[in-house]
Amino acid sequence: MINRSFYLTGGNERPYAVADLRGCIVKSGMVVAGESVDLMDLERGVYVLRVKGERPLRFGLIK
Repeated sequence: MINRSFYLTGGNERPYAVADLRGCIVKSGMVVAGESVDLMDLERGVYVLRVKGERPLRFGLIK
């Protein structure tokens, strides 16, 4: 099984947003250190993950 989630390793609760390459937010919420955020509902494509206080991360999903 492919890992389709992310989690924080430290810090307090922070907002996150996942955007497609057009800049449309496709998922957002709050994440707590050690808590996993499931990305299984995202379609195949390239996305940018932004978590407050962290560098943006570009990633791709294939199904």
